[in-house]
Amino acid sequence: MLPDTNIQHFSGTATYYKTFELDSTQLDDSSKVELDLGKVKEIAEVYLNGRPLGTTWCPPHRFDVSDHLREGKNYLIIEVANVLNNRMVGDANLPKSYRRTKSNITKGSNAWMKPWAEIELIESGLISKVQLIIYEDK
Repeated sequence: MLPDTNIQHFSGTATYYKTFELDSTQLDDSSKVELDLGKVKEIAEVYLNGRPLGTTWCPPHRFDVSDHLREGKNYLIIEVANVLNNRMVGDANLPKSYRRTKSNITKGSNAWMKPWAEIELIESGLISKVQLIIYEDK
């Protein structure tokens, strides 16, 4: 968990940007290439070189990028939206005048119905390594 409470309690969409280069030896017409996002919390929308690849909300969080990669620079954008849980926890620990949310829901949706201030934060965003996986022979 990151130490910055503004990040810990963020609710919304985080955007990740990555530029990477490939040379002609890495691009083979007979290979299949997948983009593996690893562990994602909660839902991700992916763009490669300005083209939408799609949305993923359950594992495996993979996209076939064989026809979208190019020699030279490639531009990857991953937008990950999370749930409101962490923002509610953060707000419950602030004076009312500093809270960002207003709700009549005072307890979390867990089996014990704990007040928001007592609920643990949940993981959100890209949790593990994002990687390209190359399979020989499409």
